[in-house]
Amino acid sequence: MNPFADTLAFLTRNEWPIYVFWMLLLGSLGIAVVNLLQDPAHRTGRHVWMWVARLLIGGLWWQQTLWKLPPTYTDSPDGVSGGLHYWVGEMVQHSAFGIQSWLVEKVIQPHFYFFAPQVYMAEVIVAVSLLLGVFTRLGGCWGRSWP
Repeated sequence: MNPFADTLAFLTRNEWPIYVFWMLLLGSLGIAVVNLLQDPAHRTGRHVWMWVARLLIGGLWWQQTLWKLPPTYTDSPDGVSGGLHYWVGEMVQHSAFGIQSWLVEKVIQPHFYFFAPQVYMAEVIVAVSLLLGVFTRLGGCWGRSWP
């Protein structure tokens, strides 16, 4: 798939999560401009690059939340197939370690609707922290340790 066409298709979808994403993008731009105007130390190529990198990675995290939207935790029109529930099942079958497979099968799958909102919110929090540049170290550490 062409990444430019994919990005354009993503940014022009007519759905509520994209409107939220556009608000986050505008907020990120506003915060960056205020920082550039108020703090001369931020007027370096390194700082601009860090903002661009955070923006791109945060956008990827946001895009990944879209295939596990509540209340069904999928983006399929039937509301059942695909999404987070499908990939939790895949973790049972293809996990790296037996203990991981056991944990997912015996604890997470039976209580899917307890864990699913936590997974969704954790990913949204990481995306927002990266996009807006708030709590980025915490968001980066959390995102790095997330499976």
